[in-house]
Amino acid sequence: MARHIIDEYINKPADFVDFIIRDFAKRYNMKPAEKNGERFLEAKDYIFGGVTRFKHTYQDGYIHIEAWIKGSFGKELDLEGAMGWATKENYRSQLNELMNALRQPLPTDGMLNQKPYMSTMPTENMGQ
Repeated sequence: MARHIIDEYINKPADFVDFIIRDFAKRYNMKPAEKNGERFLEAKDYIFGGVTRFKHTYQDGYIHIEAWIKGSFGKELDLEGAMGWATKENYRSQLNELMNALRQPLPTDGMLNQKPYMSTMPTENMGQ
């Protein structure tokens, strides 16, 4: 079993993580699938010729992601190495995009009540 594993402490609300994961799945046409009792999301990428798979858990602020590509004869391929390079590179960039979205700072209560920055430069009689 060769999978790309991401374990990271992100400390975000579970509903935020769920929203970002659902958006990721929708953006890349991932559909629920199951094999040997294991549930995951799967996308068939006909351009690059691969089937990408993804599963995650989120608990106590920690995100655990397993990502892999279905190889020949059902073999699992991680996202390293040369075999299937284009599919791996594309999928790695998608996962980086997902992690960047999960790492983004959430607005705090103080940020929500702030007024947008406005210039204090006087505008009267400018250019006259």
